[in-house]
Amino acid sequence: MDLGVALVDAIRAAPYWPAQLLKRPRPGTIAAGQLADLIVVDGDPLSDMTSLRNIVHIVKDGKVYK
Repeated sequence: MDLGVALVDAIRAAPYWPAQLLKRPRPGTIAAGQLADLIVVDGDPLSDMTSLRNIVHIVKDGKVYK
C-alpha cells in the first residue's frame, strides 16, 4: 500500500516524533564506544518495509540479544 510517504521517512519518523515529544531532539550516534538501541533485520527495509518483521538481533544498552 502506498500512502505517499517514502519508506526512509516513515522509518525515520519512528524515533523522531517520540524524541520531539520528550524534548530530546538531539539524535544519538552509532559509533564505537557509544551505547545504542537498535535492531538488525534480515532484508532491506528501504526497499521492503516488511523486512522489519525479520529481526535477527536486538541491541539494547550495548548488549546484543538474539
